[in-house]
Amino acid sequence: MKADIEEAIVSEGYGNTSEFFRDLVRGYLDKRRRAKLEQMLIEGLESGDPQPFTSETLSKCVFGRSND
Repeated sequence: MKADIEEAIVSEGYGNTSEFFRDLVRGYLDKRRRAKLEQMLIEGLESGDPQPFTSETLSKCVFGRSND
């Protein structure tokens, strides 16, 4: 495995082992974020018919009251 990593570092243009592993971690985190976003989008699609979102709805969400 060490030889494979060293080969990847050279062939992919990484400056050192740290750069290689940082890139792996970034890729892992991006994959998790995309999966979470996809999950939230699916939940939104499955939550029923869309509801109108007005300035009053926003005020209720943000301030807990209407714009009266």
